[in-house]
Amino acid sequence: MAISPSCKKCNKVIESENINVAADTAYCSECHFIFRLSDLLGTRADSSPKENPLRLPPTMNFTLEKTGESSFVITQIRTGSKLGAVGILFFAGFWNLFLVVWTGLALTASVFFALFSLPFWAAGIYLLYTGINQLTEKQIILIDYDGITVKKQRKFNPVNLFLRFSEIGSVSFEAPSILKTSTPVISQRGVRVKIPTIIHNGGMVQFFETALDAEKNWAVEFLSYIVEGKQRGL
Repeated sequence: MAISPSCKKCNKVIESENINVAADTAYCSECHFIFRLSDLLGTRADSSPKENPLRLPPTMNFTLEKTGESSFVITQIRTGSKLGAVGILFFAGFWNLFLVVWTGLALTASVFFALFSLPFWAAGIYLLYTGINQLTEKQIILIDYDGITVKKQRKFNPVNLFLRFSEIGSVSFEAPSILKTSTPVISQRGVRVKIPTIIHNGGMVQFFETALDAEKNWAVEFLSYIVEGKQRGL
């Protein structure tokens, strides 16, 4: 028998290719939200959370460590982004070296003429900031009995945000917040990339921005499962 659940948010019928019966998940391609399939079908026999039902994809660049009865540590292994960071730093070095020469020549004419280089200096400094942060960044998600901690360990503007489960509204995909991320997010074929996001009372926090699509899907599925299970027990 075909399964045709509908999304709780937009009421769109979820396609069969976006349904994973084994993992009890259904993904709405319209609003980019992942639901428990049994919730949509009303067939859940036991509402108590189960132990880590979602498996790591074979290409996963994460490590998942269970540190307690209901505690986990997810660490992103940033192998693919290192080369990109080196490329950004190389370009930033070339860019800023060119600006040194150009500004020096402009100063020989007039200070006013040299001031035109200020926006380009700002761009060069931002490239250095982005490259260094991407090269040094390590993202860790800590899950314990009380809530979730999102940690971004990096040279500049590190993040260490703890969210109680009662403060979390949902875990879903959202458009990237350029002002809050130090890693470049590239659009794919003209479609803006969606980033794993925890929506909470104070706003939102995004994570795993440079992960592969399969990794992002897994992270959202896993955290959604944990949050929903914990909130049912609050």
